[in-house]
Amino acid sequence: MTEVVALLGRTSDRAHGRAAGAEALARALSADARVVGAAGEPRAGRYDEDLRDGRDTFEAASAARRWPDAWLLWLDAHGDFNTPDTTPSGFLGGMCLAGAVGLWDTGHGAGPGPERVVLVGGSDLDAAEEELMARLGVVRTDDPAAALAGREVFVHLDVDILDPTVMPGQLYPAPGGLDMTQLRDLLADVAARARIVGAEITCFSTPELSDVLAQAVAPLLESPAS
Repeated sequence: MTEVVALLGRTSDRAHGRAAGAEALARALSADARVVGAAGEPRAGRYDEDLRDGRDTFEAASAARRWPDAWLLWLDAHGDFNTPDTTPSGFLGGMCLAGAVGLWDTGHGAGPGPERVVLVGGSDLDAAEEELMARLGVVRTDDPAAALAGREVFVHLDVDILDPTVMPGQLYPAPGGLDMTQLRDLLADVAARARIVGAEITCFSTPELSDVLAQAVAPLLESPAS
């Protein structure tokens, strides 16, 4: 049975509405959704401060320990592939994938290596991220289902992969993104060919669109392989 959890604790939030969006989406996905934690106050903090303050949330969200062999499907307009040495802003949200694959020490361990990351989107990457991803073997493709066929897969979905015309309220909008039908079709293709072992949906701050988004991401819960 698939469990749906709305994790409300602050990580590196710089805008209001994320907790309300997470809870609304969880309830749209499942009548049995659990709510964990409480919303924090958004602020523009340094990455080390956000790591400290979000420790309980990060521990609650950890999936890599349970699925050490899983691949990571990164659906995001941004690469989030900076490190403390390369970040121009100090924003933890722009460093999370690099930390997850072990390029810097977050204090929470690391998951799959960069060669087991499949990136879809990535329309707003800086030159350093582009170079580093290419050098370390991050897979960039418009056909993730083919790249992930037969594998265990954890899905990261940042709603900024959706075009701002269909998903308003984004903190860092990136024009030219997917529409809801394209997102659903992409997820359905992946779910039909890979085993979805878990997923996270981030940066959703428009609760009134929770039913629409729930329909688009429903294949994550309907995968015959999961």
